[in-house]
Amino acid sequence: MIRLIAILLSQLVLLQSINFKITDFKNIEVFLTHAKFHQEKYGDSFLEFFIEHYADSENTNYEKHEEHKNLPFKNELNFTNLTQVVINLCIDIDTTTKPLKSTKEKSNFYYKEPYSDTVKKSIFQPPKYS
Repeated sequence: MIRLIAILLSQLVLLQSINFKITDFKNIEVFLTHAKFHQEKYGDSFLEFFIEHYADSENTNYEKHEEHKNLPFKNELNFTNLTQVVINLCIDIDTTTKPLKSTKEKSNFYYKEPYSDTVKKSIFQPPKYS
């Protein structure tokens, strides 16, 4: 059960790090039909289609077409949170070194003697007042 939770949480972190949203699941069908359209009309392979729409920054006129607005994975990134984290990390760094406090050396010996007094010693003591 712990492994399943760890796998699910790691997948969640992965999906959030690449800015993958739930609405992108809905638009995958649009993505595939648009790729098929490019293959039939222009003879583009899937890799060429992907480079044209996602990797090539020179083709800005593609963004003017209406069908390109519904393609998945075209989310704008919000860098304000990133800069806030970077600024906080830079501020919180403490460069001064503090001397280590001397602590008592703790014993690693935790053995308890399996001896119990069955007889109380206070009864069988020599007289204290003579």
